[in-house]
Amino acid sequence: MILTPRKSTVTVGDFYLETVPVSHDANEPIGVIVTSLDEGVRAGIIYDLGHVTESVSRALDKLDILVLEANHDEAMLRAGPYPPSVQKRISGNSGHLSNRVAAKTAGQSIHIGLNNIVLAHLSENCNNPRTALNTVGEALRRARFKGRLTASSQDRVVGPFCAGTRGETVSAPVQLALGI
Repeated sequence: MILTPRKSTVTVGDFYLETVPVSHDANEPIGVIVTSLDEGVRAGIIYDLGHVTESVSRALDKLDILVLEANHDEAMLRAGPYPPSVQKRISGNSGHLSNRVAAKTAGQSIHIGLNNIVLAHLSENCNNPRTALNTVGEALRRARFKGRLTASSQDRVVGPFCAGTRGETVSAPVQLALGI
């Protein structure tokens, strides 16, 4: 049985955390929006979702940093190693976002304060950073995004990502941590 999570909020230290339900074939999958109470900076982490719901779209409003799933390239998925049943699951409404849908979602999330978009949860078999960056980057160029677009990696840390910067060097980035 898959449980449907509810939107909830909690304050932890200097951060306000908001969860938003996402469409994935797991128990209570969520995305997280973190807001700094001191600075007002907002970061959204949204992946493991098969499609973007209205509540997810609303949660992505006015972010400074967006971490968004770009799991697979549709052609690479069709030609990849997975049987048709797994391909259907991955590309279904409770699976994972394609580069094309990530591009559309990122493009719809653009506003003057959004300065970093990080593509996350890239499939090792049906995607690669260059393909994801090209697909999403083209949509962002058409939308006149002026921030930084980065693809995450399966095996190394990327960042830091600082709000209020548009790719310029920051002398002293701050590492944010959440101890639970």
